[in-house]
Amino acid sequence: MRSRPRGYCVIINNKDFEKARLNFKTHQDRKGTDFDAEYLTKVFKWLHFEVVQYNDQTAEEIHSTMERYRKKDHSSRDCFVCCILSHGSKGAIEGTDGCSVPIREITSYFTGLKCPTLIKKPKVFFIQACQGTKTQKSVRVQADWEGNETEAEMEPDDADPNTIPNDSDFLLGMATLDDYLSFRNVFKGSFYIQALCKNLELLCPR
Repeated sequence: MRSRPRGYCVIINNKDFEKARLNFKTHQDRKGTDFDAEYLTKVFKWLHFEVVQYNDQTAEEIHSTMERYRKKDHSSRDCFVCCILSHGSKGAIEGTDGCSVPIREITSYFTGLKCPTLIKKPKVFFIQACQGTKTQKSVRVQADWEGNETEAEMEPDDADPNTIPNDSDFLLGMATLDDYLSFRNVFKGSFYIQALCKNLELLCPR
């Protein structure tokens, strides 16, 4: 990729779920997510992306954001990146109102027919959200961290089912597998996003 900027990097950072708690009492605020948003912003600016962050979006607002970037002219840019930090369920992420947005619908805004200026260009989506309620007990959650994490510092990002499209030039990076929880440290951010950013810094040429 040679364009400057490389493309848009859209970050949707959902932290405050007060609206969701009006109907869903179990939706807690996502403590620690700001660490992820800050690290993503730092890394993608370093990689010469135009970074735009949106905070605490409802399901309808997420759709509106996707539509806004679908309509943009990406002709002079080489890539599109979207990072979503939120609660989720199988095949979907959740707005701060507790309503689900299928991941398939999010990526569908940028197919060749709907967003022709991104044809043959990478469309990259990083999703930090649970995809179910199961725990992968055989995996050590401390593996990507220096030192030990206490159970009190750990929070899952859970909150039905849709498939993920296999359209051309899409990359979908998920924090976890279908049916499973993903975890976030309330003092450091999520394991997935923090590890992702560290590896982008180490391995990506500028």
